[in-house]
Amino acid sequence: MRALPMGFAAASIVFVAANACATTRLPQESSVATAERQAQAWDQEPQPEHDALTGYARTVEEKIEAAWKKPTYSGSQPVTVRLSLDLDSTGRLIHVEVIKPSGYEALDQSALDAVKRAEPYPPFTPEFHWDHLRFPIEMQLTSD
Repeated sequence: MRALPMGFAAASIVFVAANACATTRLPQESSVATAERQAQAWDQEPQPEHDALTGYARTVEEKIEAAWKKPTYSGSQPVTVRLSLDLDSTGRLIHVEVIKPSGYEALDQSALDAVKRAEPYPPFTPEFHWDHLRFPIEMQLTSD
């Protein structure tokens, strides 16, 4: 499983496993199983496309981090929400959903809001030959 960790004092965003999964059409299903299956396919991508996706994922990650208004949290254990976001080739957010809630509603909602506020995302680079990308990400909150 690959991850691109981002560290900051009280919270972090991690692109999980696939960083991004490319499809040529929108899948009908949307679940943890779908994200995990697509994550496994990531390891089979050709290297130039893999590198381009990694760079694109970092750009998306930075935009989400900048847009994230982290809620106050005083729990003793970190809480993590897992999201799936879908982008089209223009960088438009098609869909975002919580695929594994954190149990802390304020984190879940702040994560969804950050993904929406971070729009617009950049259009795909010329190396991409797809019309859709799915990003499974985790956002983690620790006590201040």
